[in-house]
Amino acid sequence: MVFASGILNTIQLGLRFLLQFILILLGYTLAGLFFGQILSLISAALVGVYVSDLRIKRPSWFDARRLLNFAKYTWMSQIKGRSFSWMDILILGVFVESSLVGIYEVSWTLASVLILVSQSVQQTLFPELSELGVDQEYDQVRHYLEEGLVFVGVFAIPGFFGSLVIGGDLLTIYRPVFSQGRPILLLLIVARLLDAYASQLISALAAIDHPEFVFRVGVVFTIINVGLNLILIWFFGVVGAAIATSFAAFIELILGYTYLSRIIGKIHIPIRTIGSELGAGLLMAGVLLVMTQFIPVTNYTVLGFVALGVAIYVSVLLGVSVRVRQKAKMLSGSQV
Repeated sequence: MVFASGILNTIQLGLRFLLQFILILLGYTLAGLFFGQILSLISAALVGVYVSDLRIKRPSWFDARRLLNFAKYTWMSQIKGRSFSWMDILILGVFVESSLVGIYEVSWTLASVLILVSQSVQQTLFPELSELGVDQEYDQVRHYLEEGLVFVGVFAIPGFFGSLVIGGDLLTIYRPVFSQGRPILLLLIVARLLDAYASQLISALAAIDHPEFVFRVGVVFTIINVGLNLILIWFFGVVGAAIATSFAAFIELILGYTYLSRIIGKIHIPIRTIGSELGAGLLMAGVLLVMTQFIPVTNYTVLGFVALGVAIYVSVLLGVSVRVRQKAKMLSGSQV
């Protein structure tokens, strides 16, 4: 049911963003954020009940022992996830005014939407890597991992370049004062992208049954994230929180790569394909920059710019990257 799980996460996050966006446009500011969150969770839960055939039953002692053995390492992953998602916001609430916390929260939500594909890829690869890990077929593990890394930044990379041009205008939709949050949005997109790459590696570690390394990465990440947030927020305010989160994600990526390489050998990074994504994103940003010089940017035209940017990016990426083009044809059911 990994595929269904990925769909549920995509529905929840995507619907939350869409509902909050529409409700805010209609004038329901804070209430729009609240009800958008609630309605998206309810919708995802209803879909989950429909697609799941799981039923509650009494577990055996054998099941309980296995769960305890698993949990003695994996509890840190939960703390790491909460630290990554909420620690900076909690500390910001102590040191800065609430309006700046709101800007940070909205920027975080926008950045999170861009890594939906990465999360789906991670969940889809996990059972395959786990099966390969049983027989220590590490050549195949490296192959699937490389394929997964191709799509980690497929949305986040153009999202970063697009935010360079219209990020401030996109945030203005929530409130005019939010336009000052563009540097925060850019830093958080970087943080989410680094964490997305790291999460692919760490998920592979868990899949091939090395939760002890996942535990170590979680401990280091949490300590660095909490410590840097306390220090940098004190000195630099809300921008310091974004810098701290980005740096902690970078360390997480380095550790994940180091530990996984020790076990399965050198991991090949698809540099050429990632370079194609960077080039397509940069070209898209250039076109948008020219367009904004002639067309006034409003709450409504900015949506048009987003759609135009997506069309340009997808067209250019499919044109320059044979690998992405082949994968797109496979996904669409066409003949390669």
